[in-house]
Amino acid sequence: QTIHQTKDDDDFGEPTLTMSNGEHDVCFVVSRGDGAVVDEESSTITWERVSDTFWGDKNVTISQGSAASVAVTLARVATKLKLTVTDEVPAGVATMSARPATWYYGLNYWLGEPASARANVERTVNVPASYVGTSGQLVMSIFGISDNTEWSTDVVVTAKDGEGAVMGTATIAAAPFKANRQTQYTGRLFSKDGGFTLTLNDEWETAYSGEW
Repeated sequence: QTIHQTKDDDDFGEPTLTMSNGEHDVCFVVSRGDGAVVDEESSTITWERVSDTFWGDKNVTISQGSAASVAVTLARVATKLKLTVTDEVPAGVATMSARPATWYYGLNYWLGEPASARANVERTVNVPASYVGTSGQLVMSIFGISDNTEWSTDVVVTAKDGEGAVMGTATIAAAPFKANRQTQYTGRLFSKDGGFTLTLNDEWETAYSGEW
């Protein structure tokens, strides 16, 4: 059996199942993601846009047609990448994007493990004109699916103007992710933070000597 609830359902969060006598494995998935597609052949749910997601399973034994209320605590199976731009946003910036080398958009609902990996998919947000001239306020976050084993991937961060021309870019190497943990990065996107190191060569050459 499969039950799909939305927040508008009267019994949202309290689903009811009619089951035959015996043991049953019941899996639960709660997500704010958009565009969910269920594939029963691969036992996966894949989202077009992943958001905060929780998973749990429960073994239930039914005997003599009994009715019971079962409480289930779900664990977060989402990870989150948060990017904060620290330098000043120049005029003309229209979008900011993050492109992970690998990102998981699906969940195996029997195992609670990530599935539906996609490579180099760019996630883009619009940058309102009100951010121009600000520093440290331009923030972007994306969700993905993960388990409790830490894994890593490279992430390319890019800002573009309204015509699609690149105005700033940065690469994060081997960013680590795991379930129920945010990965936060801050840095400059439109300029480079550099400086000079000054060293004095204060050794005199051999003196010139003469008489008058």
